[in-house]
Amino acid sequence: MPQGLSNAPATFNRLVTQLFRPMRQFVQTYFGDIFVHSRASEGKTAVEAHLGHLREVLLCMRENRLYANINK
Repeated sequence: MPQGLSNAPATFNRLVTQLFRPMRQFVQTYFGDIFVHSRASEGKTAVEAHLGHLREVLLCMRENRLYANINK
């Protein structure tokens, strides 16, 4: 997101919120932050469930050309 545009943060937040709405059971967004939370269920450990959720989030990001900054 370019720096200095007055409506850019709100517009970006709206986009991210809409993209991840189908995953709202395990994803929460706050501006540029994406929080993924998981718990054990359906015979899966919490780690297995979390890896599946992360995979879904990363695929959604890839499909919509959103990139994560590894330094943040």
